[in-house]
Amino acid sequence: RNDRARAIDDEEQDTDRQTDRPTEAERGRERSKKASMTLTLETANENVKNTQYAVRGEIVQIAAKLAAEGKKIIYCNIGNPQSLGQKPITFFRQVIALCDCPSLLESDDVGKLFPEDAIARAK
Repeated sequence: RNDRARAIDDEEQDTDRQTDRPTEAERGRERSKKASMTLTLETANENVKNTQYAVRGEIVQIAAKLAAEGKKIIYCNIGNPQSLGQKPITFFRQVIALCDCPSLLESDDVGKLFPEDAIARAK
């Protein structure tokens, strides 16, 4: 490059330094650093790559085979306790709702929306 181009570059770098902006070289290094931090299939940990979604895992496949053979299967791994005859966890959800939105406790209608025990626990 010629001397004039180098002088312009030097002026730009000086201007950048005077305004506390990073120089082009610093911006390039930052872009390179960010690119090296990007998560890709190649950079992901092997344990992450080998993770399986349990609902589609070996146990469910065996259960499906047994169900196809006419056996009764009760799926316990799907996060639905009601399928096992358990009552819904309504009380905990009500308390969490009231804690998450405390302005509900100040409402005149809170007693119409939530049972007293949930209101008392949330307070």
